[in-house]
Amino acid sequence: MLVYPIAFTGHRPDKLGGKWYPRLWMPAIEFIKEAIVERIEALDVEGSPHECFEMIMGAAQGFDMMVGAATLMLQNEGLPVRLVAAIPYRSQADDWTDVGTRDWYKRILAKSHKVYCAAPDDLKITRYNAIKFIEQRNQWM
Repeated sequence: MLVYPIAFTGHRPDKLGGKWYPRLWMPAIEFIKEAIVERIEALDVEGSPHECFEMIMGAAQGFDMMVGAATLMLQNEGLPVRLVAAIPYRSQADDWTDVGTRDWYKRILAKSHKVYCAAPDDLKITRYNAIKFIEQRNQWM
């Protein structure tokens, strides 16, 4: 199967006007869905025989979560897309103060086609190496 990867990362909720609440963000998620469909259609027009498009998201709060939600919605609508969550380390969401955001994060990761994790699972995450693994995740994307 020929897979075409498309990576996304963007602003956090404080830059987008607040916390992650799916109902409030639905207009933005719909806009992202339209943008993904337009890009897929443009790539198909170019004559490339892609069978599947991998949407790779950075799995951070805000825009990344919206891309995840949009991709899963498009997948449910039958588009040939699958979601890949790229996370720096497994405990990334543990310190997020908003419970709803953590729940969405866990649900989106659970529904992802695959999850790439930059840090080894058995490594203790510190303030120093957290930044290192965020950078590694970004480079992988």
